[in-house]
Amino acid sequence: MEKFILRVLVIVLLGGVVGLFAMSRSKVMLHLPPANTTNTGQTTGNTSTPPAPTPAQTSSSGPAEETPAQPESTGPAASTGAAPTPETPTNTAATPKPAAPKGTVEDYFITLDQAKEMLAQGDAIFIDARPFVEFREGHIRGAMHVDKRYFDGAAPKKVRDYLPGRPVVVYCHGAECTDSEAVVKRLIALNLGIGPYYIIRDGWPGWEERNKTDPGGFPIDVGGEVGFE
Repeated sequence: MEKFILRVLVIVLLGGVVGLFAMSRSKVMLHLPPANTTNTGQTTGNTSTPPAPTPAQTSSSGPAEETPAQPESTGPAASTGAAPTPETPTNTAATPKPAAPKGTVEDYFITLDQAKEMLAQGDAIFIDARPFVEFREGHIRGAMHVDKRYFDGAAPKKVRDYLPGRPVVVYCHGAECTDSEAVVKRLIALNLGIGPYYIIRDGWPGWEERNKTDPGGFPIDVGGEVGFE
């Protein structure tokens, strides 16, 4: 009996010792000091990095300042950045210049053979620009005599009556003579709708020479005008 009681006491005592040890162990773990932290906010032994701060958190004096919005430019150079080039005004009231005669006098020259064909066709009027004395001595058959001096005053009546709307072939003393050109220029200045104009380059001397071998193709008359009263 005494041994039984002794065993019970030993078991109780051991249980008490074990309980005290467990309690002391628990208190020691509960009072462990917290882990050390660094100034950068990282826990010792922890390799994780906190999220980067937002711009508002980087200012030490308060919330971040807002940049004021720039005013929108409304001027003429807002889109291109350069000053516009002023437009040059157009003068709509300017009087157009009269058109110059087409071509030059040199463009009017034709050969004796071309003049022969035109005479045969009978549509053109031939004009002799030599002095009237020479005209009476001989001229191309059916030619009208028109000296450049006739235009010192009003245009001759026969010019106004017979030439408008007709081709005109003019001749004088040949390639070196300018009387044909002078008559053509005066007729153009009348603005009577005469033309087109042609000038026989070899003139009367060339026609007269061809008449010797071909009188039918290069006919000649003497005396005054016929048909231009």
